[in-house]
Amino acid sequence: MKYSRARAPAPTQSRPTATPTPTQAKPTPTPVPPPDVKAYLDRQVANSKDKKFHFTVNGKDLALTPFHVWAQKSTGANITSTCIDMRSDDGKIYDIDFVTTGPQVTSIKIHRINGESLR
Repeated sequence: MKYSRARAPAPTQSRPTATPTPTQAKPTPTPVPPPDVKAYLDRQVANSKDKKFHFTVNGKDLALTPFHVWAQKSTGANITSTCIDMRSDDGKIYDIDFVTTGPQVTSIKIHRINGESLR
């Protein structure tokens, strides 16, 4: 006759649980425009009386304040495009594309107003 030994359950050890330390939420930094676009914007803003970027559309002057820069994209050989979101005094949001060829800003165009494409 075989007798089996009953095994006692393994003792449970209470392990200390680590309480996660709360991490501070860091704001997402707004990227800085590329040097050529930044220099262009800085010059335009410095030369305006109200320290805003001015853009003429259909004969009307828009005073705009830049608030967000999107990543620069290459659109061809030595040509890049940088989109900068700007807010007007009336609260509209304009997405402005700055196209550069080499180190020069060669074109500026609005491609969205309040999120709606202008096509």
